[in-house]
Amino acid sequence: MRILFEPLGKKTVIFSIVITLLVFGGGAAVYLALHNVPGEAPYGITREEVQSAVIYYQGHTGELPILNASATILVDGNTLHVIDICKLLELTGGMLKMVPASCARGLGGNNDNCDGINCNCDSSGHYVWAIDNNGGVHSACVGGGCKAYNKDGDQGVWP
Repeated sequence: MRILFEPLGKKTVIFSIVITLLVFGGGAAVYLALHNVPGEAPYGITREEVQSAVIYYQGHTGELPILNASATILVDGNTLHVIDICKLLELTGGMLKMVPASCARGLGGNNDNCDGINCNCDSSGHYVWAIDNNGGVHSACVGGGCKAYNKDGDQGVWP
């Protein structure tokens, strides 16, 4: 459930609740966040959706949803694995229904989120979504218009 409040001055407040049932011990994880983000709503929402899908995937497979061990990207000085968005579309119980518009395409080799099977990234996308060894989701901005490259977070360009 997501509630988007009207802009408050130059800021938008997003209140989101994401509930993901996990296989681990039959428990449930509840993620509750309140964000004050000036103009960063699409990025933050997409990041939360990808993170929730990763948690669901990990809980059901015991694995990280990566392309392969050699598909990596450097983010904030850390080498992270590129997320296989195609895997998340196949096995997330409908949590991630389509490839996020932000997923960059055509970077060559196995270094974009749609190098898996049966899905396509958008040529107008600017982000490669990556994952650390603990399942934390990060992003790197690619292409023109990015405030910074190889830095995690919203880089001022969308999608």
